[in-house]
Order: sequence, then structure tokens, then C-alpha cells
Amino acid sequence: MKFALKYWWDSYKYMLKLIPKDVLKFSLGILVFRLIMMAIDRFPEGWIIDVVCWTAGAVIFAYLLFAVLCFIEAYKHSKVYGILDKKGFCPEYLSAFEKAFIIGKPVNNGMHISYALAHMELKNYETALEILNRLRVPESDINQRASYIFTYMMLAVKMDNSAMADDVWRCNQNFINANINNPVLDMHGNQLYLAMVYADCAAKRYERALKTCGDVLAVYPESVTDGGRFDFLVMKIYSLKQLGKDNEAQSTLQEFYSEIREWKPSFEYLYNELIQNAEKAIRGEIPVL
Repeated sequence: MKFALKYWWDSYKYMLKLIPKDVLKFSLGILVFRLIMMAIDRFPEGWIIDVVCWTAGAVIFAYLLFAVLCFIEAYKHSKVYGILDKKGFCPEYLSAFEKAFIIGKPVNNGMHISYALAHMELKNYETALEILNRLRVPESDINQRASYIFTYMMLAVKMDNSAMADDVWRCNQNFINANINNPVLDMHGNQLYLAMVYADCAAKRYERALKTCGDVLAVYPESVTDGGRFDFLVMKIYSLKQLGKDNEAQSTLQEFYSEIREWKPSFEYLYNELIQNAEKAIRGEIPVL
């Protein structure tokens, strides 16, 4: 229930920013309906107050209805992501995710990208590739497109397929160049930079990957709590290791440990996963973030 309340509150706050148009449509529908009814009754005395009360009631009802629906959806999320928080990516999480968000549901690009990521984490690479290949994520949906590109790039690196990484990069280069610094991007702006880093690592362009990491870290405040800074520190460690700069890699690893001690992630598995990725990077193994 603790997870449900947290997700409900976060979702509801986000929803309040998105639903005014829907509430407006609903309220206008009620308004038109009451006006028609009043016209049929030839606008009896007090009809204006009646219409205002109906419309106000419609607005209140709509927000309450959305709150209830959001709570139900958030509770479903909490059950699935509760497994992820306790056990990380595992078959139990994948099964719960499929039942809640995939099987019998309309295609949702965001959910299917997460679905592909779960398969990738469980080493079901071909299945993850099939899922991504089936998706059609429009460039107009900037955040989802950025997430899609990054997930594709991670999969290419995980499959040790530099040709696929180059294809993903080439097919999306115009989008990346146009949007990499787009203020519309939230955390996914980091993903486009990370996609660049992965593309360079896949092609063994470690100097360029290192430069991108350095450029991002130079402007990425330590106070940001989304965890994105740690991803670039991990990839910096990996790039330095590949270049044979072991002392600098160790120094960056210590910087990583120093900063991550102060971090309070939403999910415990995120913390553990980042530690594991840093340890992989210092051993010269490609981390998948």
C-alpha cells in the first residue's frame, strides 16, 4: 500500500497537468446538454443558476473520477514495480509486467519499450529486438523516441552488434541532432547523449565517448537526483579502462562511490544496479545502464 500511495500521489499530480482539456470537454458536453434541456423547457426561471451548478458539478465529478481511476492504475503499477524494487529484473517481474500492461492491452510505446528492456536484462535479446522492431514511435513524441533510440542502442551493444548500433545511429541522426538539447526533453535528454556514447563504444571510438561523458558531466549538477549523472560516470570509467588509463579510471570510480553514497533512489535495485555497472566498467566489461 505504501508503494500504491506514492505512485498514486505522483501520478495524480502529473495527471492534474494533463487532464484540463479532457475535463473541459466533459464539462462543455454537460453544459450543452443542459442548455438543450433548458431550451426544450423554454428557459424557465433560474435556468442560468441551474446550468452553472450542473457544469460545476461536472468538473468536480470529472476530477474525482480521474482520481479514482488513477489510484486503481497506480495500485496496479505498485504491485508490478514492487517486485522490481525487491528483486530487480527477474522472471516474476516480467510475468507480472506482461499481465498488467501487455497481454490484451492496446499497444503503448512506453510500456513496450520497458517490456523490451526487461527482456534485454534477462538476456532474451532476440525477443527484445522483435519488440522494438514492431514499434512505431513517431519523432513528434520526443521523449518516447529518445527512450526508444537509447534502448535500441543498449541492445545493439549488449548483442555486440556494432553494425546494428551504426544503423540505429544513422537512421536517427537527424532526430538526435535536432533534439539533443531540446528543452522539451526531461531525463531522456541524457539518453540521447548516452546513445551517442554507446554508439562510439560499439565502434571502439573510446576517445570520443570519453569526451562526450566529460562534456555532459561538466554541466550536469551533482545535486540532480534522477541518477543520470552516475550513468555518465560509469561510461567514463569504461572508456578510460578501454584506453588503458587505469589510474584515471580508478580515480573516477572513487568519485562515483563518493557521490552515490548520498543518493536516495526511488527503487533500491537502481542503486545496486549502478554499483554493479561501475564494477563491470572498472573490469573492462561493457555496462548496460
